[in-house]
Amino acid sequence: MQFDTVLRHIVKAGVSGILVISFVGQAEAAKNLYPVHLNGKRGYIDQRGQIVIQPKFDDVYSFQDDIAAVKVDSKWGYINKKGEFASK
Repeated sequence: MQFDTVLRHIVKAGVSGILVISFVGQAEAAKNLYPVHLNGKRGYIDQRGQIVIQPKFDDVYSFQDDIAAVKVDSKWGYINKKGEFASK
């Protein structure tokens, strides 16, 4: 399996704060969501830079197998690509 990887950083200043986006683009980027940090919280964007899951988490990891680990306060859990918490 071959991946084309590019690290990108986008900074956008606006009236509501500073948006910092860091993501790694891969061959099938259209399916992927990327962590984003906005005003002290983290969420996810798509390849166009559109927010898909609102920044409301204290920490996040990248999606793998359609789930991602997220932290709220001191507790960790898993969400799907709709931002819904996955049940055990």
